[in-house]
Amino acid sequence: ATKRAPDGLADLPNSYLNWQPAGDTPKLGAPMAGDLGGTMVSEEEEWGLQPDWNVAPSDDFRPSAEDEAIRAQRLADAKLADAAGKAGVFFDVGNRQSIAGSVSAPGGLSKTLGSERLALAAQSTGAPGFGNSPDQNLQAEKIAFAAEKRDGDIYNPHDVETPVSPYQVMAGTLIPASLVT
Repeated sequence: ATKRAPDGLADLPNSYLNWQPAGDTPKLGAPMAGDLGGTMVSEEEEWGLQPDWNVAPSDDFRPSAEDEAIRAQRLADAKLADAAGKAGVFFDVGNRQSIAGSVSAPGGLSKTLGSERLALAAQSTGAPGFGNSPDQNLQAEKIAFAAEKRDGDIYNPHDVETPVSPYQVMAGTLIPASLVT
């Protein structure tokens, strides 16, 4: 009993050796020198760059490494300029209120500062490197941490058991990649 072929396969020729395309199908040759391709041209136009169409003719149709490096640098510069244009400023120099006169959030952080890091730096709690704190290296906190009593909850109360089978896969088991199929 032979299998019935799908309708689409039954209409195909047995061999493509003598097959001729129907209609006027143009034959494509090697790309022309300087042919950038639609994807590259559209990306460059998206970033506001005009492609360099003045490319010296060459018999070698591979892209030149120098031309590709220049094109990549132009595209990277355009992306960097776009990112810089969208980025915010680092410091707000227009709003110069005193920290003491501003409204404070819980914990003493200022709401007028634009950055959480600046608010933490402006705190008068003696953060390392800021203000006139007598304990800039937080030695008191380090000594208090070292003097704390050890908690027994950090130790596992269960014993280590040997596996039931030597083929048991457990956490930390290494499986050679040659066995993975």
